Amino acid sequence: MSFEDRFLARLDKSREAGNSSEFQTLLPKAYKRAHEVIADCQIQEKVFDDLYSPEAVARDTTYVRQMKEKFGPGDTMHQYADILEAILIEQVELSNWFGENASTIKTSAYDDIKNGIDMIVRYEPTNHNHPAQLLALGVDVTFSADGTEKKLTRMFENLRRGKLGTLKYYYSEADGYRGERNNLPLIVLGMEKSMLENVATAWMKRENRALEKHAVQNMLLAQADAQLDAMRRVVRASGNQVLERIISGSLDTIRTELAKRNKSPLPQDRVWTAMQRSIQRLSA
Repeated sequence: MSFEDRFLARLDKSREAGNSSEFQTLLPKAYKRAHEVIADCQIQEKVFDDLYSPEAVARDTTYVRQMKEKFGPGDTMHQYADILEAILIEQVELSNWFGENASTIKTSAYDDIKNGIDMIVRYEPTNHNHPAQLLALGVDVTFSADGTEKKLTRMFENLRRGKLGTLKYYYSEADGYRGERNNLPLIVLGMEKSMLENVATAWMKRENRALEKHAVQNMLLAQADAQLDAMRRVVRASGNQVLERIISGSLDTIRTELAKRNKSPLPQDRVWTAMQRSIQRLSA
């Protein structure tokens, strides 16, 4: 462990001491609220019976049930990840965390488990002649500074094989499209446990003004920027112009939003620090 890792670990422990005790009393209610938010907007596979056939959809829902039975209800970190998902679903739209033109789509349980996509951020086109920009998100909350390593490794391995994210069950009320979506830029958003506790405490207390201005949104945009920039370098080096064009579109959208933000320092977060090292290594 480097000096920087040790320093950040000590900093994290001092923050956790202040955050955890208060948040632990809120955790059951926060998880319940998160479950309600996700259930209310999650795409349901059964409404695609007419598109894929009832038998095909039944196979997919059986797969979901079997995977949930295999891995069980999940531990505390699973609850934390669901809470982060719910916060993002709400705050991307209510507080414009990813910009005024951004909205969220909560993916089906099948696409969450099978394809590793927790949600979609959809950017409405400013020009009606242009399609909407879709950015696929994997969401990660971890105790470990290296917790996002596996997801990032898989993402860059797929990228080098010419593969971006895929959704089988996609539906958008904005354009009415229903069906499969391919070539979706897929990124991982993550934060450490103590950071989420800080954000989730404000969320549970309905401190909307604090959430509107919370510095974590700039950190998440910076994560998107760093990953998309690295992804573009990788596909450019491989000569894949199709993927380069797709990724560049998402990167331009994120950078346009970042340019509107203040330049205040980003929050100290071990997951973000480790993510930057992983991105540099995996894109080399």
